[in-house]
Amino acid sequence: MYDVAICDDAIKDRKFMKKEICENEKYGNMLRVHEYGSGQSLLNDMEKINFSIIFMDIQMKGMDGEQAAEEIRKRDDAVIIVFFTGYAEPTIHSIEVQPYRFIKKNMSAKERRKYIDDSLEKMVAVARMPFILAKMERKRIILRSDDIIYIEKYKKFLKVHLSTAAKTRHGIAAEESDVRIYDKLDNLYDILKPCGFGYPHSSYIINFKFIMSCRDEEIKLEEFPNITFRVARSKKVEFNSMKQMFLISKYESGNDR
Repeated sequence: MYDVAICDDAIKDRKFMKKEICENEKYGNMLRVHEYGSGQSLLNDMEKINFSIIFMDIQMKGMDGEQAAEEIRKRDDAVIIVFFTGYAEPTIHSIEVQPYRFIKKNMSAKERRKYIDDSLEKMVAVARMPFILAKMERKRIILRSDDIIYIEKYKKFLKVHLSTAAKTRHGIAAEESDVRIYDKLDNLYDILKPCGFGYPHSSYIINFKFIMSCRDEEIKLEEFPNITFRVARSKKVEFNSMKQMFLISKYESGNDR
């Protein structure tokens, strides 16, 4: 089952969106839908429910959709967010929380159906991404690919650097980073390559999702702005090709909005 959240302060619009979502032919009977009349009530439930996708109205009384989405991203940077709205246009703030789609309430039924179906397909694709088993001290941690910013070779193991949201979700203090995987970097790359990871250097692999800048042969990653990751000459062609494919995919997704 997939847990789906619909957040809108208009009951009529919530019920309509629920009906549209549940009518999906492939996944309608696999959805557990939760309705919320405010962003805060949704945030409160995130402590006990691991949502697969969130449909969020932008214009709401009190905490609006953009503000709620910012708080959601602090708790979970992998959950799919889909904005739906009557009049509001995408803003810089709404783009920063990385929504998958913008659905207009006045869209044609055919176009709205396509956007909802696409969003549910994305939800399932994300859910099928591989999980990685790691260790922190004597505790085992099951990581999603989107939890990981980069992985580096370190002594006799691989050191995993997680996003702030992933640390929060796993109850790891912000300053802690001793998350380990006892495997070869090549093996991890084979698993994570289809999930948007690049291999710029024999010492580390990085998640394209967290690239802040990439100029010439130097990379900067979000949450690690003081570290420069270099692209080895032997890796440059493959890495740049993978990066281009990732950016094209991201651009095409954005154009569908």
